Amino acid sequence: MKSKVIITAVVAFTALLDFYAAALNYPIDCNTRGTTGQSYRLPGETTEQGRQRRKEERCYCRPTLAQCQPGFQRPETSISSIKTSLKNFIEESFSARLPAAVRLVFHSCVGSTGCDGCINADEANNAGLMPIYYDTINLWTSLGKPISFADFVVLLGTVAVETGMAQTGGPGEIKFPFRTGRRSCSDPATYNLAHTFPQGQDPKGIEFLMEEFGLTKKLAVALLGAHSLGRCRAETSGFEGTWDRTPTVMDNGYYLSLVNTDWDLRNASNGFTQWSKDTRMMLHTDMAIIRDLQITSGQVPRCGTSNGCPITTAHSSSVVKYTGSQQDWAEDFKTAFLKMVEHYML
Repeated sequence: MKSKVIITAVVAFTALLDFYAAALNYPIDCNTRGTTGQSYRLPGETTEQGRQRRKEERCYCRPTLAQCQPGFQRPETSISSIKTSLKNFIEESFSARLPAAVRLVFHSCVGSTGCDGCINADEANNAGLMPIYYDTINLWTSLGKPISFADFVVLLGTVAVETGMAQTGGPGEIKFPFRTGRRSCSDPATYNLAHTFPQGQDPKGIEFLMEEFGLTKKLAVALLGAHSLGRCRAETSGFEGTWDRTPTVMDNGYYLSLVNTDWDLRNASNGFTQWSKDTRMMLHTDMAIIRDLQITSGQVPRCGTSNGCPITTAHSSSVVKYTGSQQDWAEDFKTAFLKMVEHYML
């Protein structure tokens, strides 16, 4: 039995070394690394690139170091100071950056690479996100890149959620645990991989969240409560309006607005349709939680008002729960959010 354990450990250790070697793309001699005469910076390297290369070399040669381990947590004081900087960043342009920061972490977490911090400017569903994305890159750089960019974006979203819930009318001060260990994309400024989040006309948003992040139906419904923040704009998404009447407070107003309003089906400027009432709106993704939209091949519901659509009971118990209790929703959202930002962790 002992011999099997030893063999397994050796195989795992060898695989880890091979992983680092492949990632670095050049051979490393751990016996001579760091000796006199080794270049502090390779030709063409910037200071930051040299620092990152040396860190990777350390982890290649000494993979058991704490800072090389998945989920390694930096000192809490460091994370705390970064959170302070992120909160100040959000408050510089509160009504715009608060919902944008939450949307950014959602969009950076979809896809086969997980929460790598990055989004593609050419993806239509990222329209309107690029200003906060580039501002986040600049802030991360100005702070000295204290954690990976992927972790930095998740921490930004975490701070935004905590801030939104703490606003008057929200569920209050709720702290979300945070740990490092995500792998960032190689160059956030020129990212070109697809991170495809469903467009609002897709009625299967709940199913997407369940499959993408391994959520239950209840947790997927809770995660969609992030729509309590922000608004859609015709110039970016083609849709127009806020989901509820408190777009800078993260609360259960989304569910109350969804359930207690008879919505009218209207044409959106992007050629699709949306549900509207006064200055508020809902997308098909939202309405499908409580109504059978009977979508046609042209992605148009057969019913002209929400009350004219048959009621669906698939998610009704969760929606009723969240309309009646902010705290129940906040706790379920917290669980769902953590599942989202920690899938594909190193």
